[in-house]
Amino acid sequence: MLKLSSVCYQYDEKPLLNGINLSVGEHEIICLLGPSGSGKSTILRLIAGLEKPQSGEIQWNEYDLSEVPAHKRNFGLMFQDYALFPHHNVYENIAFGLKMQKLSKTAIHERVELCLKQVGMLSFAERKITELSGGEQQRVALARAIAPQPRLIMLDEPLGALDHTLRQTLLEELRSILGENGIPAIYVTHDQEEAFVLADKIALLNHGIITQYGVPDTVYRNPESLWTANFFGLNNILQGEDTGENSVRVSFPSAEYVFPLPLHISSKKGQVIHIFFQDGDFSQDSCENTYCLKGRVNQNIFRGYEYEIKVLIEEQKEFTFHSYKSCPVNQMLKIGYHIQDLHFFL
Repeated sequence: MLKLSSVCYQYDEKPLLNGINLSVGEHEIICLLGPSGSGKSTILRLIAGLEKPQSGEIQWNEYDLSEVPAHKRNFGLMFQDYALFPHHNVYENIAFGLKMQKLSKTAIHERVELCLKQVGMLSFAERKITELSGGEQQRVALARAIAPQPRLIMLDEPLGALDHTLRQTLLEELRSILGENGIPAIYVTHDQEEAFVLADKIALLNHGIITQYGVPDTVYRNPESLWTANFFGLNNILQGEDTGENSVRVSFPSAEYVFPLPLHISSKKGQVIHIFFQDGDFSQDSCENTYCLKGRVNQNIFRGYEYEIKVLIEEQKEFTFHSYKSCPVNQMLKIGYHIQDLHFFL
């Protein structure tokens, strides 16, 4: 439906987006995830028609949108501050876009009531915007965005101003509401938890470049760069060096480990290589996997539904594991990995 091809954009001769390729399919929710300044909101503005790219193409169903003005694209846009009209009540805010479509009073009333029901605000129709809480305003803004039945809805950090508990509740409601309406959506956030709950696919941005794209589980569990692993807080990483013999050596004062270097890694002897260790199996007695690390339990923190276990590898580097079983502090462990559990980054 929506397709961005090699889109580039700069402001004051400063590149903000560099070769963005992105597509949104029918009923799909895509999350643009990344730190502040990575280009997420700029992508929305380009899609909405509020800005024009210097190069590249934005298409809807293979039709070039470059000459289509913003008000004719029929895309909904919802901002963090909601941009509600304070001098109108809830009903009037939601009806605004429908009046612009010149619908009949009956059609407007039916559509507003349906949207109010979907967001659980049916009894708030006559309420003033200034009398609503942050969460209630967020629901009204969402109802106003979906009321005109846009072809695509874009949400720019809409939950950023809400507290954590309310965000959790509204996230689940938001996915349900978008699913009921069947509207494809692009959701901008810097919060990975929001992205994991909502997204069918995640586009991870850094400095105007999509560094990784895919379903949430794959993006999280299989980072393709050191930056991606660090962004997700994946700290089970060791630094080694290319031995020049198709392997990586990781050295500690007390031990040395050697791992085979994948063929797709183009490095030279002595070059620094980082290894991300994914989902190791740990035990006190033995290690049946192909590759083993040794460590000592440094912390054992109960998180309510699991234990977060901090393990010092060779008394030097702290790894984090999650387990339903507790591990006593100072217990020595052997952590086993298969070759597919290792990810190598230059």
